[in-house]
Amino acid sequence: MATRIGSAWGTPYGVISALLVAVVAGLLATGPLMALAGDAYAGLRHANWREAEGRYYAWRGRRIHVVEDGDGQRWIRLADVRAVVAPQAARRVTWIEREIAFPGRQRRMRSTSAVVE
Repeated sequence: MATRIGSAWGTPYGVISALLVAVVAGLLATGPLMALAGDAYAGLRHANWREAEGRYYAWRGRRIHVVEDGDGQRWIRLADVRAVVAPQAARRVTWIEREIAFPGRQRRMRSTSAVVE
């Protein structure tokens, strides 16, 4: 009598072996799949925030739109300035100078000194 190929799957040992292989394969694939999911999430976040990266400014949760022109000069929307400059104007002006204007001047000075040299 000839033996059929694959007849072992019909036996209880064949089913147990198949389940064991499936569990081991699942456990081995979990790590790389989780890493892939994490990388995909990080990539989507980067693609979503790429336009605003390094240019997001806020004062106590209020967004301040800053635009940098070709000369490296930074411009703030007047409506945003009016919204945040109210009772404590000195603190806000200090923040604007420290967080927006000073880094812009530094970047401009570095870029012009690189051109001069």
